[in-house]
Amino acid sequence: MMTAFKRASRVYGSMAAIVPKLYMAYSIWFWMGLFVSVVSIVIFVAFWRAVYASTTTIGGLTLDETLTYILLAQLFGEAAYVSNSIYDIGEGLREGQIAAALLRPMDYQAAMYVQNLVRLGIDFLLKIPLAIFIWLVYGLNLPSDPVIWLAFAVTILLGHAVLFFFDWILACTAFYSTEIWGMSVVRYSVAMFFSGGLIPLDMMPEWLRTIAILLPFSQVVYLPVSMTFPNYFSLYWLFLKNRLKILMEYRVNFLIGAASTVFVQAAGLLTIWVVMEQIPDLAGWGLPEILLIYGMLTLSKSINHMFADNLWTLGRDYVRTGTFDRFLVRPIDPLFHLLADRFCHDGIGNFLVGLVLVIVAASRLDIAWSTAHVGYLLLMTLSGGFIFIALNLMTSVSGFWLMDSVPVTRVVFEMHEFAKYPLSIYPRFIGVILTALIPYAFASYYPVAYLLGRETTPFLTWGAPLVAAVLMTVALSVWRFGLRHYSSTGS
Repeated sequence: MMTAFKRASRVYGSMAAIVPKLYMAYSIWFWMGLFVSVVSIVIFVAFWRAVYASTTTIGGLTLDETLTYILLAQLFGEAAYVSNSIYDIGEGLREGQIAAALLRPMDYQAAMYVQNLVRLGIDFLLKIPLAIFIWLVYGLNLPSDPVIWLAFAVTILLGHAVLFFFDWILACTAFYSTEIWGMSVVRYSVAMFFSGGLIPLDMMPEWLRTIAILLPFSQVVYLPVSMTFPNYFSLYWLFLKNRLKILMEYRVNFLIGAASTVFVQAAGLLTIWVVMEQIPDLAGWGLPEILLIYGMLTLSKSINHMFADNLWTLGRDYVRTGTFDRFLVRPIDPLFHLLADRFCHDGIGNFLVGLVLVIVAASRLDIAWSTAHVGYLLLMTLSGGFIFIALNLMTSVSGFWLMDSVPVTRVVFEMHEFAKYPLSIYPRFIGVILTALIPYAFASYYPVAYLLGRETTPFLTWGAPLVAAVLMTVALSVWRFGLRHYSSTGS
């Protein structure tokens, strides 16, 4: 295994080494790019200062906050959302170069991703002179908390990965059209606006901001850049630190709580193991395949468990007691406050169980793992987590009227138990429910079916992000409706 790893490192390392050589061969591009960037920044600053001449805030942002955002977006944003993948693949097909690339002893997609990742790193390094200019001329103040910068780096990398695979899908149309330059220009123009590179998403009308959030571009500029100045991420980090301090006052209880879900999951897993020892397969699914489904669902559920478990208690602990009123008089979003009020450490156990199950099951299955598969797995897990959160949010809103949302939430939530196993073992109507009405199957069954090469449709294979986005949009609308009709208990 180590030999294969070393060989892969040498092969892909050689592909990565090509990128800096290309930059060095055309050094004039760096100086011209630096000049254009400086001019752009001067124009942007002058423009926004003129805009704020007649107002103090726009979209909740002051002039200083807007300038900080714009300067950082110009500094980091373009490197993140600019990609040559579409054009490179189109040119490779048109010129016949892709045939030679496919003959090399490496995964073509992985090689392209490595080169794009190296290009991203080099672009950031080349921005250092521009960063110095911004700091000297405009006195840009940046946070000193390393956690914020760690979150920024992780978000940039994840956003860049999502955008790479998005571009890859677009680039595949070159197999039919050959010439793809026009599409790459359109994609660049759309990304430039909807990424938040030109204007913060906070200033957009709600309908336009919704479109921007549904598209993948905001994840590479708006989301990471927003983390670098005081915002909800910083607030959440403060809430989380305080929560952990409280939990660590009783360390034994903290450890028991974190481990408790491991034992709960162990009971179910042992049951599956005992049953599968008695039969060769379950409707054509072996034990490792079932464990992979189980693990995928558990990973997605753990995201909801850790970060949104407080939704369960909305009616019982907040509305009924009147303590929800304090969220309404504080200058932060009530939903954010509710979610940040309690990090559920029990979910850590679920996360670990899910991670171990996926790793162990995947190692026993004949899956040709590639960069695309790993990216797909991450995307489906995150999408599944948001599906859980959206469904819990929609049902918990009933607490505004019923004073206890747990019964309603439990009815929907418990349906996820069906999604721990292949849909083929159930009557057809259950599959319809888990796909169209309470779509937990997008968090487990359909991603695993794709990874195992089983028959499925493109929508069922790739639909989880869209399903999650639609559900979150609906859930937030339901939340706002409930909030408008909330009346205090007066207690």
